[in-house]
Parts: sequence; C-alpha cells; structure tokens
Amino acid sequence: PKLVEIIDGGTLSDGRAWLAMERLVGHDLHDELVTHTALPPMRVVHLARQICEALQVIHRRGAVHRDIKPENVFLLAQNHLYPDHVKLIDLGVLALPQDDPERAHGHTGQFIVGTPLYLAPEQATGDAPEPRTDLYALGVVIYHMLAGRPPFDHDDPTEVVRKHVNDAPPGLDTLVEDLPPRPVALVHACLAKDPAQRPADASRVIELLDACSRDLTAAFDGEGSLRSAPLPPVPSVGNPVAWVALSEQLEQLTQMYFRDAVPEPLAQGLKRMALARRGLERARAEADRRRQVADEAARER
Repeated sequence: PKLVEIIDGGTLSDGRAWLAMERLVGHDLHDELVTHTALPPMRVVHLARQICEALQVIHRRGAVHRDIKPENVFLLAQNHLYPDHVKLIDLGVLALPQDDPERAHGHTGQFIVGTPLYLAPEQATGDAPEPRTDLYALGVVIYHMLAGRPPFDHDDPTEVVRKHVNDAPPGLDTLVEDLPPRPVALVHACLAKDPAQRPADASRVIELLDACSRDLTAAFDGEGSLRSAPLPPVPSVGNPVAWVALSEQLEQLTQMYFRDAVPEPLAQGLKRMALARRGLERARAEADRRRQVADEAARER
C-alpha cells in the first residue's frame, strides 16, 4: 500500500508499451515543505516510517530506488487509510541486480543518477548503488523535514555533490531546538559517508524510528493537566502500526500521570492492548515467513 498500484499493462499495435496506474489525489512532500518549511518531529517520524515500509519491499526484491527525495514522496488526501498516507513514486531509475537487456535505458556509466540535494556519496563517485544508498537519501529527507532545509545546498549542483562526498553535515541539533538525542543520532547515522556505517537496512531504521517516537513522547515534561497530554489522534480501523504506537504512548503517559495507582479501567485497557500487541507480533512473524517465500518465488520468476 505504500507503492503506486499497477492496474494493467500491455503493448499497443505499433509496439509501444503502456501501463495503467492508480490515480493519486493529494500532493507531494516537496509542496508540503514549501508550505510549512519544517514539520513537527512526530509527523516526520510518521512519514519516514512509511517511506521505509516502501523501501523494505523494493530492497527485498534486490532493487534500489536511487532517487528518494520529497518530490517522490506523495501524500494522499485525507480519507484514504488515514491522513498523511505515503506513496513512494517514480521507479524510473530503479537499479536492479541484473538489468533487463530490453530496458529503455542502459547502464548509467559516467552519468550520475539521482538528485544532487539528496545524493549519496557513492552515487556521486560512480559506485554501484545498494539499499543503504536509499537510506542516505532518506536521512537527507528526514533532515530536510526537521530542519526546514537539506544539509547541503548551493546554486551550483556540482558543489552540492562535492559536499555530499567530502563535508560533514551541520549538526541537526544545532538547527532544531529541543530535539531528543535519538532522532539526531538516527539522521546522522543515515548520513554516514561510508555505507557500512549506516543502519543495516530499512527494517532497522523502522526500529529506530519507533524508538524516536517513544523518546518524543517521553520528552513531554508531564506538567499541567491530563487534558494537555500529547496524545496522537485515535487511528482508523485497519492501521495496526498506528495502534501500536498509540498503545506505547498511552503506557508512557500513564506512568507519568499515575505514578501511585493506575485506575482499574485504564489498567485493564492497557493489559488488553499488550495482549493484542503480542498477537500482532506473532502474526507479523508468520507474515514475514510467507513474504520470504513469495520473494524467493518472485526472484526465481
């Protein structure tokens, strides 16, 4: 659901290929950043997590997107699954482990594929892309969402590329006030020049983003009334990721506000949510097993 749906495809009588894709209603993340400059950290975590879910699918099939940037992160209008539902778009420069010889474009060769503002150092130096190439670009996008600007910018694109290869990015904590250490560490880990120093894969980034979400909730000082607690909106039905995040935040806030005795209805509700989380973990493990089988079959085909 985080990738654009392909409805149909074929070949016209004159030999031209065609695709019918779902129509997206909304706008891209670039337009959102033009309007708001920077986004609240909790919203950034929510958007980045969905991008990672799309990257998981691409990377499991052995491919690399190569052009992660705000223009390729589409935000669907409300009343889809939930507000800010992400679709990762534009797979036109997708890198495959064994490219189709009949594909419209050949190997990249000396030309750089990608957008300078979000370009990984290895792309700039002509090395083969890998999944962590996309994680570097994701780190730049997260940096941009939090700081209101990408880490490197210049009127000359070649100067931007040079900075990606040689310069350390400005500290994110110097640009965004009161940001907990973990989001800062995650972004700068993604921006490591050496791919081996970045998070291992998109799944690991998701784990770190979930930890960031907990830190952002815990950063609330707890002063004031319970009505001022920073609860996220109640998610829609069928969105287990958002429900898990809500349950974890409820547990943290309960510890803040009810240090002596938790009211019985609340305690029972938290217990039921914990049981539901365990059931979800078991279902995810089984889904991962089936997904691995499906991926192996897809690679074989």
